[in-house]
Amino acid sequence: MLTDIIYVVFGYIVGSIPFGYIYVKYTKGIDLRKMGSHCTGATNVMRNSTKLLAALTLLSDLIKGVVVALISCNRQGLIAVLMCFACILGHVYPIWLKLHGGKGVAVAAGIFLCISTYCALISAIVWGIVAKITKKSSVASLVFVSVFAIFETVFDKNIFHIIFAYITLVLIIFTHRSNIKRIANHQELNVQ
Repeated sequence: MLTDIIYVVFGYIVGSIPFGYIYVKYTKGIDLRKMGSHCTGATNVMRNSTKLLAALTLLSDLIKGVVVALISCNRQGLIAVLMCFACILGHVYPIWLKLHGGKGVAVAAGIFLCISTYCALISAIVWGIVAKITKKSSVASLVFVSVFAIFETVFDKNIFHIIFAYITLVLIIFTHRSNIKRIANHQELNVQ
């Protein structure tokens, strides 16, 4: 039991490393929490800093998800799900930044790549197509997570992977609630 708790806490701590905030704060002197969407993820980094730092943030957040997903393989079933979900929660609510982080999509994508590589890659292709057509990161992100959950339901026989996909979908919809309102009102910003 104690070991399981340690694994889940580890997932949260890894997820809570605010790479976007760190990169921009220490290279540009900008606090992302006071700029744009006030999030620390790659999209806000791109809008308020450079594409290089945005790409580095995206890669770092993906790697957080990959690392936790790979380590979660040492646990079984529900504990693995909780560990991976804690990683995304850590990214969204990092203890180091007063619980104000990113929206969780890149971290989720890293985990998706590990638990179901083909479904994640196909979902990423759909993300790219939607991003190209709509020019809206939020729309593409919501479609990405939704498509992954559907593909998991159809193609993956692991019930814990399916559960993880859907609880992640619910969280990502929640973190994008302000984006969804702006989309509905035709006020959502395009990706630069």
